[in-house]
Amino acid sequence: MNKKISLGMAVSIAAIVAAFAVVITYTAAIRVFDSRMRSVTERQNMYQILSEIDMTVRQNYCGEISENYLQKNISHGYVLGLDDAHCGYLTADEYQLAVNESLGYTFGLGMDVDRSGEGYILVNVVYKGSPADKAGIKPGDLIVSVEGKDVLTLGYERAMSLIAETSPKVSVVLSRNGKKSGYELTRSKFETKSVACRVTGESVGVIKIYEFNAKTPEQFNSALNKLRNQNVAGLIIDLRDNGGDNYEYACEILDTLLPAGKLMSVTGKDGNSSIKYTSDTKFIDLPMEVLVN
Repeated sequence: MNKKISLGMAVSIAAIVAAFAVVITYTAAIRVFDSRMRSVTERQNMYQILSEIDMTVRQNYCGEISENYLQKNISHGYVLGLDDAHCGYLTADEYQLAVNESLGYTFGLGMDVDRSGEGYILVNVVYKGSPADKAGIKPGDLIVSVEGKDVLTLGYERAMSLIAETSPKVSVVLSRNGKKSGYELTRSKFETKSVACRVTGESVGVIKIYEFNAKTPEQFNSALNKLRNQNVAGLIIDLRDNGGDNYEYACEILDTLLPAGKLMSVTGKDGNSSIKYTSDTKFIDLPMEVLVN
């Protein structure tokens, strides 16, 4: 049975519904506004602290301030404040260098370095065909001076920045077995060798991957074919001290090694996930181990 309501009742119901809609919309808007205001206030506090530090330093610091170096490290510090090991800040020059490295080329000196126990710059890897390689620099050498300035006096980070900022030539003093020698290195573009291989006495193939760039899959497949032609009984994939870089090239290698399945999925800030890479049915039917640190 149909029931009829009066026009006045219909208008009243519509008004109540509209009022509820207004209240809900207003409440949501207030929440968004409050959230944004808190964010603005937090940013204002951050800027105020930074301003006070800057004013105090400029009034009391006796040394010389490099504005470019200061701004660069403020930006580094901001990203460092995210406390995420996978986030980093790059200057325009550093970004272009990263792009070249992802393509398998490097413009630079050709050394992978780290801080030594004494605070000097320790050469870990010298890339074949690089300026450092052509100059005769070896892994284990210590860079003790940059542009005539002692590394300990400069500090490790400042010394590294000085190496990166001095272009196109940089002068360094290296210590090898206690003997010091001076070098003048000129940056140049060279292809990065990111894969090496060997066979152990137990007929196990070892593939060392230094980083993942556009050249890595091709170099990996070449190393893999070389080892398989020697009838190795198994594989060790050595990723220790791997510099990382582009995950898509790592997934290309995984596709070669693994059977059909999901290789990588990505979950965004909104919580939605999507499959980024998969592997086909072809795989390497050998026992495998992966070394990491």
